[in-house]
Amino acid sequence: MTATTVVELQRAWRALKAGVFTDPPPVDASTNGAPRVWVPEAAERVLPVVGATRGAGATVVALALATVAAPARVVECTGLVTAGLVAAPTAELGVRGPWVRGSRMDVIVERLQDTWTDPTRVPFPSLLDRISRLTVLDVSWDPTLLIATPTWLTQMLIDAPTVVVVGTATVPGLRRLENAVGLLGAVRCVATVLGPPVRRWPRTLALGTHLKGLAAAGRLLEIPVVPRLQLAGIDADDLPASLLTAAQRVVAATELDPQSKETP
Repeated sequence: MTATTVVELQRAWRALKAGVFTDPPPVDASTNGAPRVWVPEAAERVLPVVGATRGAGATVVALALATVAAPARVVECTGLVTAGLVAAPTAELGVRGPWVRGSRMDVIVERLQDTWTDPTRVPFPSLLDRISRLTVLDVSWDPTLLIATPTWLTQMLIDAPTVVVVGTATVPGLRRLENAVGLLGAVRCVATVLGPPVRRWPRTLALGTHLKGLAAAGRLLEIPVVPRLQLAGIDADDLPASLLTAAQRVVAATELDPQSKETP
C-alpha cells in the first residue's frame, strides 16, 4: 500500500472545495456547451497580465510582478512553441498534469508542456501546494480573440478586479494599448508601456482618451527596456533592478501590495 503524504491530502481537500477532482479535460466546455470555470483557492489572489499586441513584453512584466510579490507564482497560458518562460526556472519541479513546474527563488513558474492553438483548450492552472501571495496569469492570447471566446481564461479576465495591460511606446503600440484598455474596461486596468520615460517620447506619440485617464489616476506606468532580455529572452539570471523597481510600482497601483494598505 502506497503511503499518502500530508501535501497530497491538502491538495485533495483543496480540490474537493474547488469542485476539481481530476485534471481538467483538454476542451474548455462543459457538456451543456457552457465554459468551465476555474475557481482559485480562497486565499489566492489572481492578477491577469495581457499584451495589447504580440511582443509587447507581457511575459517579462508578468515574471517581474511575481518576483516582487513573492512568494508568488506565474502561469504562462500559451503553448510550448510560443512560450517565453522555458528557460526562466533555476530548478525544475516536475510535471503536474499538463503543466511543467519550475521555480526561481520564491516564484513558482508554470508553463504548458504541449502546443495549443486554441484558447478553449488551455487547462486549469494546477493546484497550489505551497504558500503563494499572488498568482500572475500571463494570459498570452490576443484579448480581442479571448473576449469573444467562451473559456475559463476569458471569465478570469472579465471577473478580475484588476488587469495589467502591456503596450509599447510606438504609435501602433499606443493605439493598440488604448483599444485593449477600452475593451477590458479602463476603470480596472493598469496600463504599462515598454519604452523610455514619457518625458523622452517623441511628439508623434500621443495618448488616447482612456490612457490619459489612467495617466491622471497614476495607473499608466513605464517599464524600462532591457536590451539583454530583448536579445536573449528570459533566462535563469536575476531580473535587473530597474525592471523590478518598475514592477513594484505596478503592483502598488493594482492595490495588491499588502504594504500599500498598512497604516503608517
